[in-house]
Amino acid sequence: MPSLAIDPFRCDRFGAVDPFDPAFRARCAAARSNKRSG
Repeated sequence: MPSLAIDPFRCDRFGAVDPFDPAFRARCAAARSNKRSG
């Protein structure tokens, strides 16, 4: 069984995030609306 590097998926890889910050929410909404698949 191949090993899987989980470092790219660490929850703290983006630093401190306020999920209620309007700028953060706008970036998330823009990213979701620009998705083409998945």
